[in-house]
Amino acid sequence: MSVKNKIWVSIDETSDVDGRFVANVVVDNLKHEQPGEIFLLACEVLERVNNSSIAVVFNNAVNLLWPDKVEQENALLFVSDAAPYMIKAAKVLQLLYPKMIHVTCLVYTLQRVAEEVHASYP
Repeated sequence: MSVKNKIWVSIDETSDVDGRFVANVVVDNLKHEQPGEIFLLACEVLERVNNSSIAVVFNNAVNLLWPDKVEQENALLFVSDAAPYMIKAAKVLQLLYPKMIHVTCLVYTLQRVAEEVHASYP
């Protein structure tokens, strides 16, 4: 991934079999002429899940991508679920990444509904 490329970032938090909270960060180039190759950039175990920990995960990930100088103008899209802590993290991150917009993904909502149905009707 070139330093000059515009990117999108998605973060999703889950828990592993041991009950630890894990944040996964996927990233890709934003190119209108061709689909990119999404890749897992980082996985971090979190002590707690809140807006601050998600913002730190985001910043750690882009520092992996751009170790010399974070290209804040090139992070254009942040995709997450609609959890309140994700929305709050996005608002904080938009102060550091001025061109970035936050989009909540409907698929996460559908997954939560499916999990609720599964729990109610095992």
